[in-house]
Amino acid sequence: MTNQLDDKDDDLVNVVEPDENEWKKFIDEMKYVRALEYVLQNAPVRAKDPEKKKKAAHMALSTMMKIKASEIPDAVNGIPAPLRDTLMKYVYKGFENPKDYSSSALLTWHEKVLAATGLGSIVRVLTDRRTMTWFQKFITLSPKKRGFHLITEEVLREVPEIKQIEIGLMNVFIQHTSASLTINENAAPDVRVDMETIFNKLVPESNSYEHLDEGSDDMPAHAKCALLGSSVNIPITAGRLAFGTWQGIYLYDKVSKDENEPTEEIYDDHFPKNVHIMKTNNQLRELHTLLRDRTTCRSDFKFYADRLIRLTVEAALDQLPYIPCSVITPTGHCFEGLRHEKGTLCVSLMRSGEAMEKGIRECCRSIRIGKILINEGHVIYAKLPSDVHRRRLLVAYPVITTGSTVLTGLEVLLKEYQCRQSNMILITLFSTPDGLQRICELHPELTIVVSEVNTVAPNHFGQKYFGTD
Repeated sequence: MTNQLDDKDDDLVNVVEPDENEWKKFIDEMKYVRALEYVLQNAPVRAKDPEKKKKAAHMALSTMMKIKASEIPDAVNGIPAPLRDTLMKYVYKGFENPKDYSSSALLTWHEKVLAATGLGSIVRVLTDRRTMTWFQKFITLSPKKRGFHLITEEVLREVPEIKQIEIGLMNVFIQHTSASLTINENAAPDVRVDMETIFNKLVPESNSYEHLDEGSDDMPAHAKCALLGSSVNIPITAGRLAFGTWQGIYLYDKVSKDENEPTEEIYDDHFPKNVHIMKTNNQLRELHTLLRDRTTCRSDFKFYADRLIRLTVEAALDQLPYIPCSVITPTGHCFEGLRHEKGTLCVSLMRSGEAMEKGIRECCRSIRIGKILINEGHVIYAKLPSDVHRRRLLVAYPVITTGSTVLTGLEVLLKEYQCRQSNMILITLFSTPDGLQRICELHPELTIVVSEVNTVAPNHFGQKYFGTD
């Protein structure tokens, strides 16, 4: 019989409830999963009597506390799907009484029930309580060094709305492919140091990976992200995050350790004469600083990057051959000047090289641009004019770390299109000395123009410029 009359008298609607003796029988036999399923099957969900509901909730929760953490996944999967929403209701009921039931155990139950039922279970539970409210916020964390960082308080400062929520769930998601979130020890800083050591042993940095375009630490960071994940879910109870006693939110940041140590800037005398490192001045130094500053927003980053690109392109154009010419001025005078030889082509090494195309077109408005797409050392796509071997080439790629991408692109031009080293000018914004030296050794006739050579290159350049960081 259903309660279509919404009668407050439980006896009139035949409300079921678990029999305590039957429940104790399962408990005494240590059949805890069967005891829990029995309570869920007979849960007084339609009852108006709060004591009946309280008693059933206690039976369910005390049973859940008896099941070992390692056995919870099997317990959840063994419970019939129609009963799992009721199980989630009791999990949230437990969060309302953190002194009576272990928060860490409840978090495990919450995680496993959520995995089995999806977000829909939470929506149904909260909707049934008629307290459904959604908040969404984008927050920016303060700059962090490489390693594990406790960010609980920083997150809480950004979402004061939590205080308005009696019971709910907070999902924290990081929009990054080489940084991660997890929940762990919030008291001892040593744990975070040891976590970094453990993960570095699990996924060591080396040059043995295929993906090296952004440094030897980048691919390991992607792998660590896959191990830890990009989000965490934390229950909310009475306006507070329902953590266990020693739990907090960890951010794992993969920033190269070198970026937190003094850097060394390298000058022309370290390289052959065909390498032209732009002379540092205050303007150039400021641009290098702003592009390395982690607090620089993307729109500002693009603006400063475009400025630096244009300055570097202007310096590269000075390496082209020029021929004497005469022009007549508006006042009728003859002026003896110079004009660069026509036939220059730009080759953009995609995708980072595409960031430099705008600056090149602003300096050479009618220049043709060919493209070579390289992914993890393999050429995916190349589109160049048929007469590329007869032209002078401006090869554009913004950041050189190991030099692998540039070397692959040069190999395509030299072997497949019969271009000459002496006809090429490599334009790059930043380079490490090792990457630059490697290119110089393999291509001694190649002209290179770079705005800065430093032991630490801003490997985030391409991601930040295109907004994929």
